[in-house]
Amino acid sequence: MSLSDSGFILRCDVEILALAAGVVERRGGISYSAASLRALRRSLEGQADYVRRVHPTLVDGKGPEMMRKAGAREYIDQRRK
Repeated sequence: MSLSDSGFILRCDVEILALAAGVVERRGGISYSAASLRALRRSLEGQADYVRRVHPTLVDGKGPEMMRKAGAREYIDQRRK
């Protein structure tokens, strides 16, 4: 998951972000790989569910703070130059 903040791009794993936001209780709730179309669909549905859960936290103005709390990597936003 990525978010832009004051000239920086923050990137973080959606599951770790969901844990930091307190919308899930433990790791391992979603899959990141798939060996079949059915497994791919299930993996994407799980990831989308986590994104929907953290979305309210990210848009209420506390997004950058939450992402940093989750250990997001920060990169200089080259598009702003």
